[in-house]
Amino acid sequence: MTIINTKPGDKNLLFLLAFCSSLSSAGTVFTLMSLSASFLIDQPDGLATAAIQTCYYAAIALTGLIGGAILQKFSSIFLGILGPLISAFLTYVLSTYDHVPTTFGLIVIFIVFMLNGIEHPNLLRYFNIVLNDNERMTFFTLSESITSFLSVFSPALAAIIIIQYSVRFCFQVDSFTYLLSCIPWIFLSLRNKNRPKLSENPAAIDFFGGFHLIIKNRNLLLLNLNRMLNNIAYVTWSTIIPLILVGHDSGKLNNFTSGQGFCNSLIAIGFIFSGIVMTMLFKKTSRIVPMIVLATGLGFGATVFLLIFQTNILFVYLCAFCIGFGTYCFRMTGMTLGPIYTPKEYLGPVIIASDTIVRGWSFLISVAVIFLFYFSQGTLIGLLPLFSILSLSLLAPIVILNRVRPLPA
Repeated sequence: MTIINTKPGDKNLLFLLAFCSSLSSAGTVFTLMSLSASFLIDQPDGLATAAIQTCYYAAIALTGLIGGAILQKFSSIFLGILGPLISAFLTYVLSTYDHVPTTFGLIVIFIVFMLNGIEHPNLLRYFNIVLNDNERMTFFTLSESITSFLSVFSPALAAIIIIQYSVRFCFQVDSFTYLLSCIPWIFLSLRNKNRPKLSENPAAIDFFGGFHLIIKNRNLLLLNLNRMLNNIAYVTWSTIIPLILVGHDSGKLNNFTSGQGFCNSLIAIGFIFSGIVMTMLFKKTSRIVPMIVLATGLGFGATVFLLIFQTNILFVYLCAFCIGFGTYCFRMTGMTLGPIYTPKEYLGPVIIASDTIVRGWSFLISVAVIFLFYFSQGTLIGLLPLFSILSLSLLAPIVILNRVRPLPA
């Protein structure tokens, strides 16, 4: 892999790239919330809005299958320009509708989710190519910090724009945000035109090799089973929250939009708060074991409380914060144990295969949850089948804890 010695002008562009790349993630939140509000106008039962989350899982699962091939075939700069341009065009088209047709809207959000799923690894790939070891951490930290910051404020900002102005205007702001995110890539393309071509083709990825290794490696198999079981709770939460918010104040658009924005912001705050607490609380000991337990306990507990106390908006908000706290534990568990269990030369294929398996499973769970929740008629007795499925998530720590030894601090 060729490492390019960057000049001061290049460094400024890369700092701009680290900032603007986070705008695409914020833009995806804008797209999701704008489309949710648009669907709610014509379909107040919230089913179409809940289907957006189902599209997300399907899109990420497909990205897991074809993302590696796309990254191999196209350069980082090309993808960095093309992806946001497509998203900008599609969201601008959505802004031309007074009420976005459901089928067309779901197709668009599916494509946008896919593009966003490719963008993050594409950015990491580019930074790994153009920066030396000492510089990468600075840029990775900057990019992740900005993304975390925007994840807190972008849902609330989107809600304010929709309520104070309109859904169409939010789509337009969204489109402009995507355009901004590709500007640094355009400048990098022009600056690098006369330079030696960057060597960025990764080693050939055997997609089925990743699946085969997961099946043969018992630790990896159980880790993926742990993720799938945990996802029963987390997917249930994210799928039913639009349906629950619709039930508050008869599904009025402003109340739904502000509720959705506040929930998303609370999830982001819970995620950040969890990272701070875990770092401080477990300074001298391994935090992997408590995180495995907390990931399941918080996900299951928050979802069950959401279903039981769904009419109380304060409980809904509390559960959103708990979901964010648990999501941090959930993600860190996989990010910590995955590389330990996986041979380095197979890390790429295993990540792709794991995401494909888990997100494909999440898609199926999401469809089942919509069906079970919608036909439960909001009664606890009607929700018994859903509670039964949710209880399976409690098995998640059991399948992996006996494979985990406390890691050194």
